Amino acid sequence: MTCSDIVDIDGTIHVGAVAPYAISVDVTTDDAAFDLSTATAGRLEVTHANGMRSSWAAALEASPPNLAVTATQLRLTRTLQAGDVPDPGVLSIVPVVTMPGGEAYFETLHVEVEQP
Repeated sequence: MTCSDIVDIDGTIHVGAVAPYAISVDVTTDDAAFDLSTATAGRLEVTHANGMRSSWAAALEASPPNLAVTATQLRLTRTLQAGDVPDPGVLSIVPVVTMPGGEAYFETLHVEVEQP
């Protein structure tokens, strides 16, 4: 199971960013044991540059150009909230998808957080 690069509204995450800014991650699988169209929840497990860990709820969405979540591809989107991005540095993000029978953990992605 893999992830593509993080998809962000303006390509840069800034300290203190809040809605309408969001972090979206496209995840894919070619493993027939995992059917992403059966996903019931998603989250992003985040490790901040200062070592703090967070678990962000993420919406399940179709990954363009698809019009719906497919068995092999979906997008997780977290609309940023106050306190999500408190410090500059690198965020390590692990996308997690809940499906019947358990959870699927995808590869870790990294994104730079800059001062505004």
